[in-house]
Amino acid sequence: MKPLEGTTPNTPVETHDGGMATLAELVDRPMLVNFWASWCPPCVHELPSLKVLDAALKGHDMAVMLVGLDRKGRPFAEQFLADRGIEIPRRGYDKTGDLPRALGIKVMPTSYLVGTGGALIGIIEGPLDWGQPDVIAAVNAALKP
Repeated sequence: MKPLEGTTPNTPVETHDGGMATLAELVDRPMLVNFWASWCPPCVHELPSLKVLDAALKGHDMAVMLVGLDRKGRPFAEQFLADRGIEIPRRGYDKTGDLPRALGIKVMPTSYLVGTGGALIGIIEGPLDWGQPDVIAAVNAALKP
């Protein structure tokens, strides 16, 4: 993990219910925010382990949020996740790519550790097996307020 400072950009994403919100508005607890797309094999491969991480973080009042970047938009990405049994409740969608551009994302997948209200804590570029006990412990420690 590379440490970061600052806050998330004010670039809105579409929410799972079709509204619009910024990450700062959506991050109501410390979260790992993962940027993924259906066309990215490493992204798709790590989705099940993100589900494991989300379940592990719930007991610590932390969570995982997925931000889908498919140009086909929210309905397509929602179906893609449902077809694979990925039931992570916190989801956003950015078919324009505005938020990844604002964050300067160059690698897919990319995950950010974000504190309440959008404070940037760190970045992880590339895929990871998020379900491994040592990875869960490291994320938990990094997100702990």
